[in-house]
Amino acid sequence: MQVWHTTKYAMIIGALAVGCESMPDITPPLPVTSLASSKTPRTNSTNIVAYVDGLPIYSDHLYGPLVEASGGQVLSELILDIRTSKQLKEEGLEVNQSTIDLEKSLLINTLDPQDENQAIRLLNELKKRRGLGPNRFDRLLQRNAALRLLVQDRVQVTSAAIRQAFELRYGPRYHARLILTQTMHEAEQLRRRIEAGENFSDLAVRHSSDRSDARGGLLPPISASDPTYPQSVRTELLRLHEKKAPVSRIVDVEGGFVLLKMDHFIEPQKMDYYDVQEDLAATVRLQAEQVLMQQLAKELVSKSKILILDPDLGKSWQWQKQALMGTP
Repeated sequence: MQVWHTTKYAMIIGALAVGCESMPDITPPLPVTSLASSKTPRTNSTNIVAYVDGLPIYSDHLYGPLVEASGGQVLSELILDIRTSKQLKEEGLEVNQSTIDLEKSLLINTLDPQDENQAIRLLNELKKRRGLGPNRFDRLLQRNAALRLLVQDRVQVTSAAIRQAFELRYGPRYHARLILTQTMHEAEQLRRRIEAGENFSDLAVRHSSDRSDARGGLLPPISASDPTYPQSVRTELLRLHEKKAPVSRIVDVEGGFVLLKMDHFIEPQKMDYYDVQEDLAATVRLQAEQVLMQQLAKELVSKSKILILDPDLGKSWQWQKQALMGTP
């Protein structure tokens, strides 16, 4: 669980952004005994994809489990590819190599803007975790390039948004740790243990249900002006800083109940607004594009007329559609 999420780069994988969890693989592996006894109409050796202890694995054995596990996600990618291609043609737009190269550069810069080698290493790790081989990754870049072209005329960069970006980047910020619990009772128990001297980070690792748990609850620096964090959390961080309190009160958020600990306060940087205005405007535009890209992706998929003939694919598609559209 994560109480909030800020999208840095919208990797549209079946219209789902990075940071969203993939559909869990709940399909049990096919037992070896059933491989020997299953009725497989194909016996031609060209359909054998592997052997297990001398027993052949046919492509038919893989089809059902693979479709159940990932068919819906792959289908949503194909739907989006078809719909974006159609929309581009209707609007007289075209994805070319330069727009694709731009998408890859944006992704690499997001992963690590300071060290390109580190960014490429992180990209390779990300591709491995997301199952993005050369085929799916290239299609993903094309899909993002298409969506960016389609929303480019809808982006509005206001002076207020640029000012807010300036405050977020150069204004005062809080470096804090967080523990997210499901119940107030659990939060209260943990709060008492922290006040009694137990280490906040250790308790975060063992008990927090936020994705920051592995880092001991450590969050990126938070600005009091950052709307991607709940107002209740930002207000409590301000109180913690002013009162020098060791641990926060219990904060009620949408995902449960939160405890906060201030690591340190980051003083505002002395920076002339007009020296960085152009760079901030580019950042604001990129963020606005990403929001509109994800909205358009959902819109295109939701308006598609989809007829699914395979029952396994139909079940997987319903799971994917629920995750994508937030519908039951």
